[in-house]
Amino acid sequence: MKKLLIFLLLTLGVAAMARPADQPAQRTRIVQNDNTLTIQIDRTNRPQPIHYQQTFNVADMNWIEKDLLKFRVFASQGLVVPFQEVADLVVLLVGILALAGTLLIVSYQASKRPTLDLTSPDPGTTLSALPPRS
Repeated sequence: MKKLLIFLLLTLGVAAMARPADQPAQRTRIVQNDNTLTIQIDRTNRPQPIHYQQTFNVADMNWIEKDLLKFRVFASQGLVVPFQEVADLVVLLVGILALAGTLLIVSYQASKRPTLDLTSPDPGTTLSALPPRS
């Protein structure tokens, strides 16, 4: 059973990595320094090939604006941005979702916690901060 599972996983891995012969080839080159960002996309496609090259002035942009610029360029060409180019945005999004989920869980647990009413204690009980010494 274990060998069958390993074989199936290996087969799925090879099938997922295989690229069909009719799938177009894409070459992407992104060069970034402090002041400029150059994006070059070459894709051979039967109906319409894509040859895109543009240089942007990014001197006044932060890293989020630069990643969003990359996303907009690829979206304008009808392509998906390579993951390594927007990994920072993905990490930021996952962090925000994790923080929001944590806050939701904490607020839900706080709403379900029984409240302790200290306004009217029983006359027979005493409150002490420390347990008695033995």
